[in-house]
Order: sequence, then C-alpha cells, then structure tokens
Amino acid sequence: MARISTYPIDGVVSLTDILVGSEAPNPGGLTKNYQISDILALVSSSLADYADNAAAVTAGLAVGALYRTAGDVKVVI
Repeated sequence: MARISTYPIDGVVSLTDILVGSEAPNPGGLTKNYQISDILALVSSSLADYADNAAAVTAGLAVGALYRTAGDVKVVI
C-alpha cells in the first residue's frame, strides 16, 4: 500500500464510499473496510431520543451534542 498522502482527494463523498479501519477490541485489530452509510447508521442508533432541543438541554446535553428526534439527527443549540 502506498503512503496515504499519495492518494488523490475525492471531492465528492457518497454514502457508498468505503473507509479503512481496524477491528477492535482485538490487539493489533484486523484491517477492514467500512462503508460510510454503515458508520452513520451506527452513530445514529447510539444517540438518545428527545422530543426537541429544549428536552435535550433539560436532560443535560451540552451545546453541540448530538441527539435524535423522530429518527432525525439533531445538534443541541
């Protein structure tokens, strides 16, 4: 594999693009490919659900924190 800096930058990112990562928690984790859409689904599924921004703030989420409402990902403002 060449140095990462030698690869061109893709100016158009899509959900089907693939990122390289390591599987954890195995020591020296195996190198794997991860699709961007799968990573986003993992992040979204791990977020707490709140009715709205006010409810998220009342629950103690800090400004800039992520949460979900009706399946959409939101940012506390």
